[in-house]
Amino acid sequence: MWIQFLCTRITLALNVSNVNTFRAVLLYAIL
Repeated sequence: MWIQFLCTRITLALNVSNVNTFRAVLLYAIL
């Protein structure tokens, strides 16, 4: 889970609006 946490931190640092896209990628990767 630390990878997801780190990537989330990076995404938030880049742009909060990108969180939705990032979540979609995570969901796809998990599934």
